[in-house]
Amino acid sequence: MTECNNYVVFHCHTMLSNGTTIMDSVTRFSDYVNEAKKCGMTALAISEHGSVFEWKHKKDAIEAAGMKYIHAEEFYLTESIIWRTVDSANYHPENYDDLVKAARKSAKGDEKKFSESLSRKIDKALADVLKANGIKRKKGACKVSFDERNLKEKDGVWYANYIDSDIILPIDISSVVKERDEKRRDNYHCVLIAKNYEGFLELNKLMSISFNNDGHNYYSPRITFDELFATSDNIIISTACVASPLCRGTDTARQKYLDFLIKNKHRVFLEVQHHDTDKQRAYNLELYELSKKYGIPMIAATDTHCLNKVHELGRKYYQLRKGVTFDDEAGWDLTWKSFDQLVDAFEVQGALPKEVYMEAINNTNVMADMVEPIELDKSFKYPRISKNAAEDLYKKIYDCAREKKPLIERHTPEEIKARLDMEFETYKSIDACDYMLLEKYIVDWCHSNDIWLGPGRGSVTGALSAYAMGITEMDSLKYDLKFWRFMSKDKYSLGDIDLDHAKADREKVKYFLLHDHLDLPNIKTAEIITFNTIQLKGAIRDMGGALNMPLDVVDKIAKAVHEVTVEEEKFSTIDDSYRKKYPKLFELVDIVTGVVTSIGSHPSGVLVADRDIYSELGCCYLKDDPYPVCVLNMKELDSLNWVKWDVLGLDNVGIINNTCKLANIPRVNPDNIPEDDVNVWNSIRDDTSLIFQWNSNFGSQTMKKLFSDETIAKIKKVYPNITYIDLFSFGNALIRPCGKSQYDSAVNGDITPTGVKDIDDLLSSELNRCLFQEDIMSFVMQFCGYNFIQADKLRKIIGKKLGTKEQIPIVKKAFEDNAKVKYNLTDEKSEEIIEPVLQCILDATRYSFSKNHAYAYSWIGYMCGYLRYYYPIEYLASCLDIFADDDKKTNEAVAYANKLRVTIFPPKFGHANANYMPDKENNAIYKGMKSIKYMNSDIANELYDIAKSRTFDSFTDVLYAIKDADIGIDARQMKSLIQLDFFDCFGNAKELLRIYNMFNDFFKKGEASSISKDKVEGNAIIKAIIERHSIGVTKAGKPAKSYSQLDCRAVVQECEEYLLSLGIPDFSIKDKIEFHNEYFGYIGIVTNKPEDRPRLIVTNVRPLEKDGTVWGYGVTAQSLGSGKKSDYTIYARGMTDEIKKNDVILVRKVEKNLRGYWIIKSYRIEVGI
Repeated sequence: MTECNNYVVFHCHTMLSNGTTIMDSVTRFSDYVNEAKKCGMTALAISEHGSVFEWKHKKDAIEAAGMKYIHAEEFYLTESIIWRTVDSANYHPENYDDLVKAARKSAKGDEKKFSESLSRKIDKALADVLKANGIKRKKGACKVSFDERNLKEKDGVWYANYIDSDIILPIDISSVVKERDEKRRDNYHCVLIAKNYEGFLELNKLMSISFNNDGHNYYSPRITFDELFATSDNIIISTACVASPLCRGTDTARQKYLDFLIKNKHRVFLEVQHHDTDKQRAYNLELYELSKKYGIPMIAATDTHCLNKVHELGRKYYQLRKGVTFDDEAGWDLTWKSFDQLVDAFEVQGALPKEVYMEAINNTNVMADMVEPIELDKSFKYPRISKNAAEDLYKKIYDCAREKKPLIERHTPEEIKARLDMEFETYKSIDACDYMLLEKYIVDWCHSNDIWLGPGRGSVTGALSAYAMGITEMDSLKYDLKFWRFMSKDKYSLGDIDLDHAKADREKVKYFLLHDHLDLPNIKTAEIITFNTIQLKGAIRDMGGALNMPLDVVDKIAKAVHEVTVEEEKFSTIDDSYRKKYPKLFELVDIVTGVVTSIGSHPSGVLVADRDIYSELGCCYLKDDPYPVCVLNMKELDSLNWVKWDVLGLDNVGIINNTCKLANIPRVNPDNIPEDDVNVWNSIRDDTSLIFQWNSNFGSQTMKKLFSDETIAKIKKVYPNITYIDLFSFGNALIRPCGKSQYDSAVNGDITPTGVKDIDDLLSSELNRCLFQEDIMSFVMQFCGYNFIQADKLRKIIGKKLGTKEQIPIVKKAFEDNAKVKYNLTDEKSEEIIEPVLQCILDATRYSFSKNHAYAYSWIGYMCGYLRYYYPIEYLASCLDIFADDDKKTNEAVAYANKLRVTIFPPKFGHANANYMPDKENNAIYKGMKSIKYMNSDIANELYDIAKSRTFDSFTDVLYAIKDADIGIDARQMKSLIQLDFFDCFGNAKELLRIYNMFNDFFKKGEASSISKDKVEGNAIIKAIIERHSIGVTKAGKPAKSYSQLDCRAVVQECEEYLLSLGIPDFSIKDKIEFHNEYFGYIGIVTNKPEDRPRLIVTNVRPLEKDGTVWGYGVTAQSLGSGKKSDYTIYARGMTDEIKKNDVILVRKVEKNLRGYWIIKSYRIEVGI
């Protein structure tokens, strides 16, 4: 008997299998790794269903636990992508000649009737045959559907088996056509294991193929028998569970598969499992017989899906809630098994002799020994786009630098050359020349397509070469931004360039990357995987439902979930009282919360490579997404040094770009506007509304203090050369957690020079604080003896929020050993200098900020302020347009518009296109039309062009201009615009609707040339108008039945004048509210009348409860006069009349309570909806 005391789990599923199946597991791979380590296992494979999602994280975790990582997957198999091709042909019954004669007789020489009659007779004959055999006829007259393989000829007659039956029918062979290809959902299971690195590549490639939408991915990602049979000896095969072709395959499939296994028995294992079911016992015995007959070894597998019984329960209840069931699982034990537990399970099963299952268990170790450790390439994988990258980059950098006028004006040639030479040598030494050329290439493409990016983001702003080439807009020499923060010969991580795009431009850039592959033949691109997970609130609802808890109780618990922020990260949580009250519920909730439910793609990240990403990484596809998705996430790709292009979206970049277009000025950047414009800075100081990163209350308070005249004077007295942008950038760090301990003194401009010039010079732009990451690194390198690698590691320790405290005494001692000695400092002076720096390092644990990043983002804030000051109407229009889906920011823009007395109007003819439009002449802004239901941007812009093409004297003129332009607008769209007062310069909505209906319906879209006299009887005025512009008699001079030779345009024009003279009242405010709700989805009615400010349109009413008793009502409403939205409270005792959503109330008395809430004391309902 084989002696062993442990085994290797290799058939094991985690929650990541849910990406290809439905709720297959609730267990994380880390749970299995920990359990395997406890069990003393030497190796572990996690073989997900249909994927190798997050294989790098699994590998890291398994190897960190001291075990061998085995790369594996449980593949889905199909015998063939196309199971069968179905053809169809005309039925040719034995009495065909008789049917022809009968058809000819009934047709009486009419060939068309003959053909139709014959078809009916043949169709009936086919129907009778099928009905007699109990077969429901397939759709389609006279057709016999059949498998193309089931076609035979006998005595000159062709016969076919009717599809899925034994009925053989004669057919007209000349009429055979292909009807369809059919796929079969056989989807067998098979575990494939990579024997070595070559096998690793092969397995990943197979997985990538399985996701192809050419028939491979049919219900599940699959590979074909032929693709499996073509695998090399670098792949080890285990036959998997009872879903194997050996167990549930057709006779043909089983034999094909078995022949392959026999031929490759040197790398094949027949997989037996321990489940105590009749089916598993029978299958194990069958495998045992095959093993004895063909000499194929058996291997014991657990098919683990759950860590333990609790996880098994969580899986069961979640499947129950989602209505998910898996075949053949009844009686299965899918929990993790230790060696002893597995041995016991096989003994209980009783299917195999002990020596047989012990050998099968030991064969897991044999298999693991066959597997070689997989060494990964962690080199920098900058894509190659040039044959002579270094030469091309050098030329590109210096050619661009010579053309960069601001660079040349600010710095000496020696300064520029020294910096650029240093940067180029760095690129060359770490093989990043191609990468910089690629970045330049992509940014140039963006600019050539009128896509303008942010001035910079992250560490790349430290590269003067990036500024020279136009990749960024930040002069790193001017602002003392550190290149080594971006790249260094000593840097052990990949250089990364992040740039911000306007949200409207992101899809264009992603299309260029993913669809066009950058128009570079060797480049491969892919999206990057993300995982959708169950959130706490959803877990409560799902598990509460599965436990059959009362819905109102579950709803109450779910609504108790709230968000908390810890170190700038938001988490959902719930009070412990609920956990104590519902322990069974939360036992399950805690298991399923965070469990993967499906896969997605990162909204910004795109993998860019010149290597085989399908083999080295593995790719999948999402439903309805044509682009490949890398199965490793962002962090995994970072750890392997693959290059990503982050197509990041930033609203304020779009606002800046759009404002410049509306103002018809060049796009602003740090080189073409003055950075010391005191008017702009004072404007920002006085009001930070709509200023990027400063528009919070805290930001506003900070700005007022830090940029007060007194503070500026105090700071300038110590550091006269400090600039506003220096202070703005410092303030950007100060308002974050890293500035917490320094805030109070810093905002007042308090500066305590150290007396050590080198230290004071380093920290001068931070008022002698040390908040920025780069300054912390510079400090420890200059004054603590750290080298770059040590300083960068310190930065990363701080960034991870772990271990910072342990670094404090190390930094302090290093300062004492270096700077204290170098500058001959006393103990007291040394302590005085280092302690504030150490405190800043501790504060940075909460959130440290990059100086390179801060200056670029501060410039975005300043550009916002500059445009807001000099082009306020255009700036506000851009903000309103881009913040359209953000109520809070829209309110902020509206409030600032009110401050400037800028009126915001609904869309109006001649003043609005698809987007918000500024009207400087009237100090107004008009809403865009694209937000109107049924409208689109093309029609909106064409209506604007029509309005601007000439002056219109009447609504009739407009209607004919729209008709002549043929812009494709329909009646529903026109009516919605009329009801929203879009054309109110020509009359009220009810008047114009009548005119339009007359034009569109009565006068046939203004094209009527005649009209029946009956239609105008009863309206003498309309009749008289028509008679003036038509002929109402025949050629003989007698009265005609219709008016002919109608001058339709003149008639409509005169009818308009008549209708407008009637004084038809407009729609009521109630009607208008309903129109706005219907077409806008919100109420945008604003009269801009002071007397209407206390009139509120109610948009939401909710009861406020305490201990089950309603004590008041929360009311959200917007002013009919100003459009401002606010929240109010009405005490229950003060609710004199019930208020409902969309009511209009006149507020007579409102007060603000001590907690800052507005309380409505007295009101009257003016319009009840």
